[in-house]
Amino acid sequence: MQYVLVHGAWQGGWCWQFLAKELQKLGYSVPCLDPPGDGKK
Repeated sequence: MQYVLVHGAWQGGWCWQFLAKELQKLGYSVPCLDPPGDGKK
C-alpha cells in the first residue's frame, strides 16, 4: 500500500518527515510531494 502526502500552504514535503518515517517502518511506501513553486527552492 502507498500513502501520498501533499503539504498545505507555506510548507514543503519536509513537514511530513516524522509521519513518513513511521509509516515506512510499518512497510508502507510514502512519497512526500513538493508541487512546483512550493516547498524547497
